[in-house]
Amino acid sequence: MRSMALKTKNGTKFIAFVGGLAPAFMGSAVAQEVADPTDKVFWQSVCGVNETDPLRLAIGGELQETCRLILNTPGSAAHSTASSTGNNLTISGGLARSTSSSDEARKQKIKERLKELKEKQENNQGAGDILDSERLGFFISGKTTQVDRKNTDIETGYDAETYGFVAGMDYQFSRDFAAGLAIGYANIDTEYDGGSGVQDTDSVSVMLYNHFSPMDNLSLNAYAAWTGYDYDSTRNISIDSSNIDPATVMILNGTARGNTEGDQLMAGIGASYDLNINSLTITPRFNFDYSDTWIQGYTETDNDGLALIYEDQAIHSYKTTSGIDLSYASSFSWGVLLPRAKIYHVHEFSDSSRIIHASFAQDNKGVAVDSVTESPDRDYLVFGVGFSAVLPHALQLFVDFEKIEEHRYINSYTVTGGLRMGF
Repeated sequence: MRSMALKTKNGTKFIAFVGGLAPAFMGSAVAQEVADPTDKVFWQSVCGVNETDPLRLAIGGELQETCRLILNTPGSAAHSTASSTGNNLTISGGLARSTSSSDEARKQKIKERLKELKEKQENNQGAGDILDSERLGFFISGKTTQVDRKNTDIETGYDAETYGFVAGMDYQFSRDFAAGLAIGYANIDTEYDGGSGVQDTDSVSVMLYNHFSPMDNLSLNAYAAWTGYDYDSTRNISIDSSNIDPATVMILNGTARGNTEGDQLMAGIGASYDLNINSLTITPRFNFDYSDTWIQGYTETDNDGLALIYEDQAIHSYKTTSGIDLSYASSFSWGVLLPRAKIYHVHEFSDSSRIIHASFAQDNKGVAVDSVTESPDRDYLVFGVGFSAVLPHALQLFVDFEKIEEHRYINSYTVTGGLRMGF
């Protein structure tokens, strides 16, 4: 989720609205200043300075009462409204992380499936016409991803757990060409540091993919996918009014809840070439991945007048992945074992720091409560190890472990396992 580092006379304060589901992936640059929720002038622009101020008359009753408490104006309620903990007063970038995590998982599964098809083709070379058997294949895989995101001056850290599966089928039209369809589901539970809030994301996806070998050792592949998202958030709000007006010494706490939906389109192409040294295969690989995500604007609900209205959002991502796979084929009486390892470099072209637009739901004037997102880490590494086993009766098993390294913000690992059967 989002937090903002705000300078005050007493030093740096961290105040954030957390759980706003606003995406952090966007190609536009930051071109305006964001609101400073520790500034008394900001609150006066929202609340007005007295009971007869036209600004005050343009806000809802719950927000009016919160304004009285923050600005210490006559008629305010007792200064003991706090009932929970938190440290938040700006907008969340959590949606982008949910979106990014789930689409990376789906792309990775399809890439693993394409590698399985490639291994299947290689193991059938010289073993008779592949069209004689195993033309139709079914597969299913499950995976878990654990993410630890560190705190920065702009974004609140979090821990996220992802669980999901992908199931599908493909058809081997010839020795050199196969195509398939897959359906995936993922759930991401995110807990933000300091009791700032939680977020739950569910997604369902449909994917088409193909694998083609136009010549010996060269493989080309492509995929396209649609994903639907459902996002729920609980945002804990805490305002230390002494940072706004030294005459007041209280903390206001509340909770805002949000729900919205989104759609994503993904597509990618890739190429690889096998260099065989006896049983060892060295495979240079290059992939290009593109995704566009659209998130519906929505309005939060709360009891303190601090719920936000978020504008529609768009996320654009263009990534290249380049690296090397290593695999070693060992034949046994029961089948073929293929241990493997990989190292990839990932570069993001499109993502950049951006403004997220929002305003208070009870503010008819629409005073901006905008925030800025973190600039991305454009380059990082992915390491992985695993194995696949090709067994009799057209059965394949696989397990893979993958870890992100050299990332400025994230420590993450993913474990995937599954099986495939051919008919």
